[in-house]
Amino acid sequence: MVGSKFTALVAGLSCAALLAGCEGAQSEKDMIMEAQYCLDKATPSTAQSCVAGIASLTSENSYAIRCAAGFLKSGVTTASNLAQAFTALSEDSDTATMLSILNFDEDTGLANETAGYCTKSGSSGLALMGAMAKSATALASSTSTFPSCSGGIASCDPDEITNLIEDIEDSLTAGSGDPGYAKAIETITAVAGSVQAVYAISCGQSGANQDICGPINEALVAATITPEELASLTTPQLEELGKELLAKWK
Repeated sequence: MVGSKFTALVAGLSCAALLAGCEGAQSEKDMIMEAQYCLDKATPSTAQSCVAGIASLTSENSYAIRCAAGFLKSGVTTASNLAQAFTALSEDSDTATMLSILNFDEDTGLANETAGYCTKSGSSGLALMGAMAKSATALASSTSTFPSCSGGIASCDPDEITNLIEDIEDSLTAGSGDPGYAKAIETITAVAGSVQAVYAISCGQSGANQDICGPINEALVAATITPEELASLTTPQLEELGKELLAKWK
């Protein structure tokens, strides 16, 4: 059973506490409170039912709750998991460890949906966490093509994840004749797209988390892309950004 510390952490990452910041009718506050209480006691199999009652709401707080539910459903079920992910970056600049923790076990549909909710929450912290989870899941989905992490990315150590990224890079270098090329292109495009979607409200803000945003900004420079250009990248630019992001995350 998931403890209340998980949703407390989500509230802490938000721009304001989920409940205290609610505006509007009392009924919406009650619906969000009920969803949060349900998530405090939820398991991965029951998390989705907790947010069924707020599916029609469009407030930032309702999206923050749905963002949390996505992480719970994926199996990233404890506050300690998320704390470990961010500690890996803040202490060791170890993006590979963070990616291994935040992946949604190859469920790209859930990762994409959750990342969208996190972005709509209005919280730069949640948006960035959702983007990293989406990137991690894109990498996880490539393990069937690039078996560097034969047991799945969640069981891989940082060196194996680095090997996975290098295998993707080798396939891109080999070109379209390589058996893994199509999957490599799909992966780097998904990675770049996840960053593209949240940059303005996360890394583009003052006080952004430089442990995560530093490598992203370095990748932009290496790809000769300015933050202002991010909203309208061409396909070649998106692919180049994806390649540079993976290079910075090794």
